[in-house]
This record gives sequence, structure tokens and C-alpha cells, in this order.
Amino acid sequence: MGGHGEEDGQSPMHPKLDLSFNPEERQGLTTDQVEELYKQWGFNELPEIKVSLWWLLFLQFTGTMPYMLELAAIVAVAVGDYADFGIILAMLCANGVLGFHEQLKAAESLVSHFYLS
Repeated sequence: MGGHGEEDGQSPMHPKLDLSFNPEERQGLTTDQVEELYKQWGFNELPEIKVSLWWLLFLQFTGTMPYMLELAAIVAVAVGDYADFGIILAMLCANGVLGFHEQLKAAESLVSHFYLS
């Protein structure tokens, strides 16, 4: 239609990519390159991250919802409404324990999937 390269389906702004794969052109690293990279970087693996259970429990009491419950508990004590304080504290503890339990289950699932794969 008059533009350069449009006759073959290419436009100057969007050249056609050659996505063909020729197995004969495939090359990997040489043994020397592999050994050098191994010396420089070590194994190709992710580091194991260990998190304290106490830290996981603490994290259950951070975030928007726990902060709102904590603030509500403080307000309840400030106005002397100890019944509401007890209910809010029970909700906060139940939320923390359930979240902690779910976090542990998720971590165990990831670890078992990682080591069984």
C-alpha cells in the first residue's frame, strides 16, 4: 500500500520477528564455562529462608483489620466498656490463632511441594 516493507507483511515500526527454531543452532555452555560460573555463583538454587514462629505469630496482629480491632479494644478500655473489650480481644486472638494456623499449613504445603517435586 505504498509504505516501505508493507509488501511482505512487515512495517518499518514493527519488523517481523524470526521465531523459528533450528536444533542444530542450539548451543549450551562449555564444561569450562559451567565450572567457572559454578565457582563464581555456586549452585543454581534458591536460598532456604527460615522465619521464626514467633515472628509469624506477631505478623498475624499486623495489618488493617487487626489494627482496627486493637484500636477498638483500646477505645473500649478507655471508656470503661470491659465487656466489649473482652469480646474484641477474643476476636483478635481468634483471628491471630486462625491466621497463624493457616500460615503454617501454607508453609508446610510449599515445603512438601518443593522437596517432593
